[in-house]
Amino acid sequence: MLKINKKQSFTLIELLVSLGIISIVILLVVGIYVYVIGSREKTLGQTDLQQEGQFVINLLTKDIRGSKIDYSAYAQPIISPTGELILTDIDEEVCIFYRRQTVDSNGYIQRCVKNKAELTQSCSYVSNTCQDEDYEDLTSSKLSVLSLNFYVYPDEDPFDESSSSSAQKQQPRVTITFEVEPTEEKAKGNNIFFQQTVLQRWTKRE
Repeated sequence: MLKINKKQSFTLIELLVSLGIISIVILLVVGIYVYVIGSREKTLGQTDLQQEGQFVINLLTKDIRGSKIDYSAYAQPIISPTGELILTDIDEEVCIFYRRQTVDSNGYIQRCVKNKAELTQSCSYVSNTCQDEDYEDLTSSKLSVLSLNFYVYPDEDPFDESSSSSAQKQQPRVTITFEVEPTEEKAKGNNIFFQQTVLQRWTKRE
């Protein structure tokens, strides 16, 4: 008797099932890849926020420690929080201003350094103040600064004999707070809040 070899072959149903399984595996792999890339972009975006925020904190810390709070440039007593920090160098020849400014719906932290026109006047004197074009942006368009506040302590000049006795016992210090958010969609995530208290090093000497 003649034997006939039967060749095994896929049926249409088996082929469709195989294609379905392969498609599911491919979709899972692509989904994981997209998730990993998205997480990486978000992490890099958050890292950029941290780095820019820390840069501002470091610059503010350096300026506050190496300068003096210009109490005469504020209404007395200072009402905290204030949106602008006004410093003067030890020799009172230079004014340093910090502020938050909105440009094209994006918030920036800005800094201005200006030589005093009148050395006997405070930094709030008209000829000593900065115009908009004098300010430089400390933060980039990759982030938006939502808020910027300065808490100045004490609220009166501790080196002024007319100030209260409690104020005269304190060394000037500034607490800086600001919040930032990423502007790039791929980096969207949690906003970052920065806070730092810096002590002024300068002490009045007779």
